[in-house]
Amino acid sequence: MRSAMLHRIGAAVLLGVVAATALPAQGTGQGAGQQGRPAQAGQQQGQGQQGQQAAQAAQQQRQQEHRMAQMQEEAQRMSRIHDRAAQLAQQMRRDMDRNQARVTERDRLMLRSCEALGASAQQMQQLAERARDMQRDRTLANDRDMQRDMERLRQHLHVMSGEMDGTLQTMERMQKRLHAQAP
Repeated sequence: MRSAMLHRIGAAVLLGVVAATALPAQGTGQGAGQQGRPAQAGQQQGQGQQGQQAAQAAQQQRQQEHRMAQMQEEAQRMSRIHDRAAQLAQQMRRDMDRNQARVTERDRLMLRSCEALGASAQQMQQLAERARDMQRDRTLANDRDMQRDMERLRQHLHVMSGEMDGTLQTMERMQKRLHAQAP
């Protein structure tokens, strides 16, 4: 609603500027100079409004780009977690292959947990990428409620990626202990 009103105001200002620039060209003789002055004042006022609108649009663009960059950082963080989880799972599989006779249910559960964490990180990465793509949509970018919700989503992703990173660090420590205990 607010967006449509701003669009109409912008169109009215643009029409006003076009009309104001046409007025001086119509006058001739002595009255032409007097007709041009009010038109020039209107033109300057219209240009000032256009300048403000352009500045606001540029600021919104910078904010949108910043939000997209933040979401991209979250996607990259999730990608790194996924890669680390995959490396840990690969190491666990190698250890289990070497010591097939000593593989316990605990080892299998640890491997499945690591794989599940990696899959979750991959899903979270995709979510962050989709959210980043949504932020490119001009309609959503101009909706303050949507901006607020997208920021909440980014914050939640940030918290979750931190929790997943902490979980993976714990699993890495556990694997080191298990590896050290193996004969």
